[in-house]
Parts: sequence; structure tokens; C-alpha cells
Amino acid sequence: MKRICWIISILIISIAIPATALAQELGKEVSVFDLEMPNNPAFILLDNAPSVIQRPNSSKAIGTTLLQDIASDGVLDNIALEVTPFWLSKNPNRSALKYYGVDASKNQKYFSKLKLASFSGAYVKEPSDIINVSFGGRATLFEIKRKTDIDDYFEAYHGIYEIISNIGDLLEEEFDKENPIPTCENGETEEECKKLREAYNLKLKEFTNSIEDPKFKQKKIDEKSKATGWEEKMQEIIKRKPLLAIDIAAAYNQRFYNDEFNNNGFGRFGVWGTLALYPNIEDHKFLNLYVFTRYLVEGDASRQIITTNDDRFNAFDLGIKGELEFDRITLGYEYINRSGDLEGYRSAGTIKYEMSENIFLTGAFGNNFEENDDLITLFGIQWGLNNPIQSVGISE
Repeated sequence: MKRICWIISILIISIAIPATALAQELGKEVSVFDLEMPNNPAFILLDNAPSVIQRPNSSKAIGTTLLQDIASDGVLDNIALEVTPFWLSKNPNRSALKYYGVDASKNQKYFSKLKLASFSGAYVKEPSDIINVSFGGRATLFEIKRKTDIDDYFEAYHGIYEIISNIGDLLEEEFDKENPIPTCENGETEEECKKLREAYNLKLKEFTNSIEDPKFKQKKIDEKSKATGWEEKMQEIIKRKPLLAIDIAAAYNQRFYNDEFNNNGFGRFGVWGTLALYPNIEDHKFLNLYVFTRYLVEGDASRQIITTNDDRFNAFDLGIKGELEFDRITLGYEYINRSGDLEGYRSAGTIKYEMSENIFLTGAFGNNFEENDDLITLFGIQWGLNNPIQSVGISE
């Protein structure tokens, strides 16, 4: 192990092998794909999501949502897109520990998930020829993980690192058989010593280009197969719910009337927070409990006319929700009371089913605030897109 760090550093900066390819070759990165698809804040602002009270654990790079009100005659009237910028660019400093929110001493960084903030946009067409265009964003402000989950994550992390080290040891061993590091202890001049080191570095680069040699390739395959189990374990731990989390979100809505672009006005602005508690029932199955509070400014209470600043209404929402989360299906019920200039309540049952890693079905049925047309009969499909660079690094 005496020269592993030095050798790997040379490999990473080598112009002969791209950094991303080398990291994958040595198993220095772990993909993070099996993430969640929460409801879109731009939908939530309009009370048009199957569930208003929800918070993401870890969102995918890009998420798309299509919703259909079963009681409506329209098709594809509700469309939303959400993006997590953290996953859209390559970052060599994106470590698996920093991503999870801990340091090398297992100390938790409670505000670490702020970096995973997401931003969204939505298009919603109402039966009364009103088109809503909304934009929003959200982030996890604060999170407390379970100590057992942190311990499990470290075990998987170091399991992968040990295998990486074994591959590094093998590389060093194979290379050193014929190429000992120049020590310049035989009376070489400074210039001669410099040439010896340059020749050594050149041979090292040439060797890294031939690591597919059969004597090394099979060993590499054997070692990386051992890492697969640890990688799957890390993925499972990342999906686990924390003990407690606080989310914040905000969104803005502009309304367009009678299908005319110039006939538009302020629709609604909202800012809200969600406190989530996750009692662990058994084998990482959860009873999810939420407390929700939201402040709204409504530009058009009747949703029929464009209003001025003096006509805007203020409202305050306070709600609770309970969910039972199983392997692929989540059942929930939420109740939200609205007070202030606008009054009403939302009482709805919700369901979410994970068809595959990237496709989710959602639905809701109940009462939705309004005095008229207050029936919720929403059905939707959500799918997420992963970025090929959606990975975190493994290092000492």
C-alpha cells in the first residue's frame, strides 16, 4: 500500500485515460440511480397534486409528472417537470460520504441536503379556460439520520474502498515486478535522476493503457464482482428514511385567461414547510408522519377575473398526514385546514405504486378546499430520468 495513493493520483491526471473512465475502471465511483419521485412543488401550489403533504428523501436528476382529473374531459391538461441541479454536472469532489451527509468520523452534517435542492415548472389547464403556469423549488433544510443507518453506510463504504485498495495493490504489484521506482541512490546526477523518473512515469502511463491484459483483467473482474453487493447495500441505505426531517418550499403561479397570452395576471404565491417523522416499523418499513404549514397569497379567489394588488387574498394552511409505506406501495391520508381570507379544507386518501425503478403511479380521492367542484379524482404517472454521471466517489 506504500504507493497506492501516488499511483492512483498519476492515473487520474493521466492524459492517456479520461478521469471518468479511469474512475469506473478502478471502481472508484458508485452510481446513485434508485431514487424517489415526489410530487412537484409547482403542482402542490395549485392544490393539484395527488398529495399536497409530501417530502422527498433523495430526488432523481429529472422527474416528469402527468396528471389526469378523472372528472374532467381534458387529456394531458396537467404536466410538470422537476430538475435536481446537483446531478446535472460532473463534480470530482462529489464524495459518497459528503452526499450522504456525514464525515470520515461518522459525524452527521444536519444541513447537508440543502445541496440537493430541486426546481420545477408546471402547466395546468382548468375547465374554465384558465391556464396556470407555475414555478417552484424545494430543499431539505434539516435532517437527522439513525445511528444504525450511518453505521451500515460506513460498513458498505469501507467494503467498497477495501476492494478498490486491493485492485490498487494488484496494479502496484504487477507494475513493480519489472519497474522498481527510481531511488537515485547509485550516484546519479540530478539530471540523470530526473530522466529516470520521467521514464518511470511514462512506463506507468503505458501500463495503465494495458490493464485489460488477461492476467490483470480476470482479477479485476473478480474484485469488482465483490463490490457489487456493497454497492447494492449503499443504494438500499440511501433510500432509507431518516428519523426526522424538515423541508422548505416555495412556488409562484401566473394565470392566463381565455387562451390569450396578453390576458394574464398574478395567480398565487406560496411558501411552506413540512416536518416529517419516520418511525421504523420493521425491516425499514415505515409509518410516515407529517406536519404541514403553508402561507398563500391568492390573486383571484373566484378564478374568473384578473385582480389588482388590492384584491389579493391571504390564507394559512395547517395540515397533518399519515402514510404506510411498504416495498412498492404507499397508502396515505391527509387533512389540511385553510383559514384567513380564504377558507376550506382538504381531506383526501392517496396511493402511490412503484411500477419500476423509474415509473410510479399515483392517485387521490377526496375533498379539495373549494366550495364548488371540490371533488378530487386525480390519477397520474411519474417517471424519472437518471444522468449517466449520477454517481458519488469512493476515497480514503
